[in-house]
Amino acid sequence: METPSILDIGQFIASYILNLNWTYILSFILLAYLAIYFKRSENLNIPSRYLVALLGLLYGGGLAIFKSYNIEQIDTLLQSFLFALGFHKLLIEKLVSFIQRKLTAGSPE
Repeated sequence: METPSILDIGQFIASYILNLNWTYILSFILLAYLAIYFKRSENLNIPSRYLVALLGLLYGGGLAIFKSYNIEQIDTLLQSFLFALGFHKLLIEKLVSFIQRKLTAGSPE
């Protein structure tokens, strides 16, 4: 068995990422931010991670039913949900907190 090259691995990762449902991922992240904002403004006592996970499952399930997805599309939607959770936690939250720190550091008090 031949060991895959770096190019083969990169092509596999690029293909995987391009086949995700990016409309779902981006809209889910926006909905998650709205839900967290609403949770904070209404002082709801539910951990954000559970709220985001529940929202993603409900949104994905509703989307799959509304658009009559087949099993392959549902599989892609589930992979997109899991990717969105990691993408949101590892990249988007860090970027938003960085921007907030820069904005508050530059504003006069």
